[in-house]
Amino acid sequence: IKSYYGLEEIGPPQKMTERIDRTIRELDPGLAWTLPYILHLLSLKVDDEALLQAEGCRLKAEGRKESVFSSPLQSNGLQSNSLPWGEMEPKLLKLKAHEALRTLVLRKSQAGPLVWVAEDLHWIDASSEEFLGSLVEAMAGSAFLLLLTYRPGYSPPWTNKSYSMQMALNRLSPNETAGIAESLIGAQILSEDLKNFILGRAEGNPFFVEELTRSLIEAGAIA
Repeated sequence: IKSYYGLEEIGPPQKMTERIDRTIRELDPGLAWTLPYILHLLSLKVDDEALLQAEGCRLKAEGRKESVFSSPLQSNGLQSNSLPWGEMEPKLLKLKAHEALRTLVLRKSQAGPLVWVAEDLHWIDASSEEFLGSLVEAMAGSAFLLLLTYRPGYSPPWTNKSYSMQMALNRLSPNETAGIAESLIGAQILSEDLKNFILGRAEGNPFFVEELTRSLIEAGAIA
């Protein structure tokens, strides 16, 4: 999310909020209701007034008069009953945050082909996996490519989808392994001892090659 909104070099929370708000409105003013939930995902301050204003934008865009914050969400068995932001049930807040991010992603794909990359899915937390699952459910027919990487042993719950495809990466050859390590180290040629060490430990697994090489650099074993 930070990468998409260009927040890496913007420090003050107010500046980050302004950047996100502007980007959302440029994409679609009718999606201004998503702002509080995106701020929540980034651990930025959200107040009750912002939430009510956002919900008003949502109702106007959808042509409705009844708010989810003035009636129960029957489909999920959750009660909102006009609770202020700080008292909203965690499960309801999570659902709304997921809906907001999912809506923005799919709307962005309508403006042009979109590619999302998520690495190391074998370390994913339950909430993020739940979000990705809901995104996969909703993305059929959209100009959106979701590229995910993970190690053997992890099985995404959406692999049975007709638009889902799995590609197994073959083990790297010794020369390919050395090439990746050299690109990370910045050296033209690895020493024979270092090359053999990485080859023996990584066993041709591209994920292990990167992790092992980076750990050697961080430990100072490679100058």
